[in-house]
Amino acid sequence: MRRRQPDVGIVVMTVGGEAYADTGPEPITPDMICALGADIVLTKPFREDELYDAIYQVARRT
Repeated sequence: MRRRQPDVGIVVMTVGGEAYADTGPEPITPDMICALGADIVLTKPFREDELYDAIYQVARRT
C-alpha cells in the first residue's frame, strides 16, 4: 500500500495482546507493525474514542 499511496494513513487493529505470524511462534509487536509501515497500532479491546483519535491523527498527516 505504501508503494502505491505513500501518503495514505494506515491504522492497524490487532486481535488483542500479541499477534502471531502464520510462519512461526514469534510474537509480532506494535513496534514491528509500525516498522512495516503502519502509522498507528490499536490493540483490542480499544475504546471508540481511541479509534476516532487514530483516524484523526493519520488524516492530519496527509
